[in-house]
Amino acid sequence: MSLATQPHAGGGAPELIDFPVPVVPGSPAPALPGSPVPPAHRIYFYSPDEWEVFITEWATGVTVSYRQIKQLGGSGDRGVDVAAFKSDRGLEDAWDCFQAKHYDGSLTVSDAFPEMLKIFHGVVDAFYCLPDRYVFVAPRGCGPTLNRLLSKPTDLRKKFLELLDARGTATRQYDGSPWFVVKVPAAP
Repeated sequence: MSLATQPHAGGGAPELIDFPVPVVPGSPAPALPGSPVPPAHRIYFYSPDEWEVFITEWATGVTVSYRQIKQLGGSGDRGVDVAAFKSDRGLEDAWDCFQAKHYDGSLTVSDAFPEMLKIFHGVVDAFYCLPDRYVFVAPRGCGPTLNRLLSKPTDLRKKFLELLDARGTATRQYDGSPWFVVKVPAAP
């Protein structure tokens, strides 16, 4: 940017106006002040919508061969931000679910459990079949409690079922739903 002066409307000192610096094709980009942002940190500046687009693009590089990858996030997404289909049958056959969570801090249990519950609700409502993989993708990672639970599936299952039994704010929207009154048996 270059600065130019313009007379102040009320007289007196001129005010500064920013004008964009023209970029000539083939010339190097103008240097920006300050330290460069490391590539791994650039994703912190994405909006939640940009993050979902990024995850959709990122999923194309995952080692699994997907037939199609779709961004489904938004209001009423039933807990599916990005769906990666392993066949031409989409949500009716093998698929992976990527839950894109772009928050200011790390992902917590109170963030994750309601999202996980949406997936089961979508399956019971026959909106889709249960995904083969359910992956949280968060630029700031998982908080320590959630990270430990994700590393110990038995404890994760136990905590998740405790949430269902407690009927707190995470489950309030499902109160009265016929599937919600069914007691899930304990793991063998």
